[in-house]
This record gives sequence, structure tokens and C-alpha cells, in this order.
Amino acid sequence: MSWMTGKISTDATAKAEKALSLPIGAASPLWFAYAGVTAGAVTWWWMNQWMKPMNLEAMKWPRIAPPLETPLADSKLAEPFIEAANADISPVMAALEPVSEAIEAVMDTTMQVVQTEPDDLTVLVGIGPTLATKLGDLGIKTYADIAAWTESDVETFDQQLKLLGRITRDGWINQARQLAEAAA
Repeated sequence: MSWMTGKISTDATAKAEKALSLPIGAASPLWFAYAGVTAGAVTWWWMNQWMKPMNLEAMKWPRIAPPLETPLADSKLAEPFIEAANADISPVMAALEPVSEAIEAVMDTTMQVVQTEPDDLTVLVGIGPTLATKLGDLGIKTYADIAAWTESDVETFDQQLKLLGRITRDGWINQARQLAEAAA
């Protein structure tokens, strides 16, 4: 049996030396893990690119051009349209002039009456949704409204809303001025 132990030890030594002489980096299982992670990342990226919601109405689609020649151009059906296109429209425009002036006057008064959209007052430190609703009920809807407050206004709103000095403590007027300037 001693002859076998010598052979076993030399075979084991040879195998160990052969294993150590292999290029470890080429056969490493870490390369397979790296390849799997890379493939997963690339797949995830492509899926995110293809699964993005799109606004199909905003996409530029090729438009179908109308035919160059119209079949009605030579027929008798097209004559009223051709006459209407060539007609003098100055009497019609003269008749519509008072109407357009009235529309402009209505638009001017409407633009003066329309108020600006209310701002999100909860952005200000110290104003929550409930307090913003109460301020809206009192007619305070924009940052400019708060920025225009005087000391008497601060006292009035402080007493009405029972804020106990929160307006000056949290600096609502300065915050509102900065936000109003940023919005303008």
C-alpha cells in the first residue's frame, strides 16, 4: 500500500499545481454574476425607456397631403364657392365693426373683474390647510394679499383667527413678499 500513497500524493500535488496554474480570472464565477447583473440592469433600463407613458396627441405624425387637383374645380358645383371666395367682404366687415368693439369692451371689463388664481398658502410656515381655508374665507387668497398687510391688518387677523402672534412670530409677511416676487 505504500506504493499507492506515493502515487496519490504525486497525483494530488500535480492536480493542485495544475489548478493553480489556470487563469483564475477567466474561470471565476464572479464574471457570471457580473454578466447577470449587467444584463439585468440593461433590461431594466430598456424596459423603462419603452414603458414611459407618451402623449400621442403631441407627437409629430406625418400629415396626409390633400390631393393636388380637386375634382370639383371644373364642375358647376364649385361656382358658388369660387364666387364667394372672390366676393367683396367690406360691407360685412363694416357691419361687424360695432360688434367687435362691443366684444373688446366686454373683454376689457371681464379681465378687470377676473381675479388671479389663488396661491397655495400652505407653503408659508405656520399655515396649514385649515388655516388656509379660513384665510380664503376672509378674502386672503394670494401671497400678495398677505404681503400687503399693515400692522393693523396683522392685529385684526391675529384676533379674528386667534393666532396668538403667530403671524409676526413666523414672519408671514416677509415669506409672502419673497414668494410674491418669485411668482411675478
